[in-house]
Amino acid sequence: MAHNQSRPLAEKDPIDRIMAMAAALLDAPMAAVAVADGAIRISRSKAQGVVTERGAECDGLGIPFDASGTIVIPDTRLDARVADNPVVTGPAACRFYAGAQVVTETGEPIGSLCVLDTVARDAPSAQALQLLRMLARQVAAVVQQMKLAKVQSERAELLRLAESVRGLGHWRLDFTTGEILWSDQVYRIHGLDPQAFDPNLHSALSAYHEDDRAEILAHVETARLTGQGYDCHLRIQRPDGELRLTRSSGQCLLGADGKPEVLFGVFQDVTEEDLAARRLAASEARYRLMAENASDIIATYGLDGVFTYISPAVESALGYRPAELIGKSVNEIVHPDDVAQTWAAFAAYMDGPVDASPPRIAYRARHRSGEVRWLEAHPRAMRDENGRVLEIQDLVRDVSAAKAIELELQRARDEAESAAAAKTEFLANMSHEIRTPLTAILGFSSLLNERRDLPESAVGHLDRIRTASQALLAIVNDILDFSKIEAGRYEIAREPAKALEICHDALLMFSPAAQAKGVSLEFVQETELPEWVNIDPQKVGQVLLNLIGNAVKFTSAGSVTLAVGHDPVSQMLEVRVSDTGPGMSEEQCSRLFQRFSQVDGSSTRRHGGTGLGLAICKGLSEAMGGDIRVASRPGEGSHFTFRIQAAPVEHAPAPTEGEEVIAGGDLAGLRVLVVDDHMANLEIVQALLAPLDIEVSLAASGRIAIDLAATTPYDVVLTDLRMPDVSGEDVVRALRAGHGPNQHIPILAFSADVSSYGATVPGFDGTVAKPVSVAALLAALRSAVAVGADDGVSLAAGGHA
Repeated sequence: MAHNQSRPLAEKDPIDRIMAMAAALLDAPMAAVAVADGAIRISRSKAQGVVTERGAECDGLGIPFDASGTIVIPDTRLDARVADNPVVTGPAACRFYAGAQVVTETGEPIGSLCVLDTVARDAPSAQALQLLRMLARQVAAVVQQMKLAKVQSERAELLRLAESVRGLGHWRLDFTTGEILWSDQVYRIHGLDPQAFDPNLHSALSAYHEDDRAEILAHVETARLTGQGYDCHLRIQRPDGELRLTRSSGQCLLGADGKPEVLFGVFQDVTEEDLAARRLAASEARYRLMAENASDIIATYGLDGVFTYISPAVESALGYRPAELIGKSVNEIVHPDDVAQTWAAFAAYMDGPVDASPPRIAYRARHRSGEVRWLEAHPRAMRDENGRVLEIQDLVRDVSAAKAIELELQRARDEAESAAAAKTEFLANMSHEIRTPLTAILGFSSLLNERRDLPESAVGHLDRIRTASQALLAIVNDILDFSKIEAGRYEIAREPAKALEICHDALLMFSPAAQAKGVSLEFVQETELPEWVNIDPQKVGQVLLNLIGNAVKFTSAGSVTLAVGHDPVSQMLEVRVSDTGPGMSEEQCSRLFQRFSQVDGSSTRRHGGTGLGLAICKGLSEAMGGDIRVASRPGEGSHFTFRIQAAPVEHAPAPTEGEEVIAGGDLAGLRVLVVDDHMANLEIVQALLAPLDIEVSLAASGRIAIDLAATTPYDVVLTDLRMPDVSGEDVVRALRAGHGPNQHIPILAFSADVSSYGATVPGFDGTVAKPVSVAALLAALRSAVAVGADDGVSLAAGGHA
């Protein structure tokens, strides 16, 4: 209440009455009460029939009460203790003061009751002060009643809230008077207004459904006669006709004579709860029916892995009846070797995010007969509101048949991979075996070709030998290239290159063959091309040579056209090779890019080849991020188009330092150890290098090479990879691990199948492919010399000791 708010004296207010009696007792114009006891605080004064809240008279004088609990000051102006107090000097202008201390039943002071006058007076009599103290005790009693009323009000409000939250009401029936009391919630359940309906026993019982009325009447009558309580579920019918299922519980209070006087209890609307229970029961019945008839096993178990339910499907899967497994651990049916990993998978799921999808976990289980079955679990963790796992619901399927198929497919895949590996190994061996004699044939025919004393007929025979050998080498290369593409082992080595120059040079290579047939070669640049693009020039050249070679080979008259363009948006290089040859049918075109497929596959075909060239072109185009296609009609020629990724490069590659011509004068004095188990290969290398003043030492096996290198210093070692007993890799390991003079010199791999290793052969400093060419051999030696010089190796060719 606001400070100094005034109102008329209220006769029904106990505090107002006590102040009025205190003022009348001493025939004074003013009285005041100031109390503070917990939540109860009173600060009120009365003057001439007007009550003021927190009036100045309530502030007190600030001095202690005497032993009797009173204070009397006849003239406050003459008392030094209070003469300067605001109650004396302020608006109250108190001259006379008589007060009694307000004390609780336990003796705790909580305030005061005082009488004041604006004029000085004589001290009251002892009898008057005794009466004033009695009025002060009445103030304490009123405060105690106010506290109890406040507690009761709070309890009633809590009860009302509890009833509202729980939907629970309370009621009371007095057997003596027949009076019935309902809480607000009971009215609400009945659909009635407390202001418009006054319940009695007849109206209360009439609210029940006619089929349930006799039962509730019997319960009430039994309670009245015997004092026995009851708890029942019965229907009531609201005024609007709606039926509600209620739960009513009653207990009796007995009188002094031991007979029931009062029946009281609680009343609750359980309609929704009953409906939910019915739905749950129906759902459980459907679930159990589904579980008992499902072909998959449905199971529940706790975190300890003990079954709490398992469906009958377990019998057909594992031979056990459900009753035999309930209460037992899952581990009893899981194969011992799979227990740890299975529970680890379950734990990973349960420890993961709450919203994680249930996993599928395959494991082996033991049938009652001892047979091993494959099962697949699909567990779902049931969690509480805090995310803690309470139990696991599992849907388990017998996947033995599927697993058998899977294992069979795995075996088939392993066998296929083994066969592919064997094929790869076979091709590598065959390549080595074929290339080895080819190395000798090409090498020695190249040496013979340099002689000027051969008869003309011998020169012709020599050319035929070289042509036949190169054709055979091309066939071997095609087979190996396709094998690598098929195995996904073909490496694309992109570098800045001039696409226009590569295409033009490739076309010019076929100028002699075209001129011999009277076929013209044409070059067309269809769009602007970046000067440098990022491509694999060797692979692009391989595709170009194949396509242009085919066009020239199959064109008897007319022309072969090479058109090139570049799309700056997609960064694709597009190359088209067109000819005026015989053309092809749609059926022939469909077989073009298949392995070992040729347009003319008859034994009397005019043109040779393996039928792998276009399949290789397709594989290379796709490996370079593009594709290849053909358009052709019989009699109208053919158009082959391939597209590859070719991003522009802003800067040209740095020029290679120290580029040399084929002449090997710069390598004079170089000491080279050549290792090969085929004497022909040793003789060819010696024949190629000896005229260049290169010192060549020969070793016919890896063991001989290791022995020679242990004492004799060399500048470069050139060793075959595939040798009996001691391989080329064994030679490298022996030299690197030893402490001889050749521990750090460059070692080159010399083999017919170095390409199967990719760009480099592990452990070697470079490669030289068989059949060997003098240009490739000298380039590899120069590179090795450069590497050795960078590593600080002393090389004789460099003029060092």
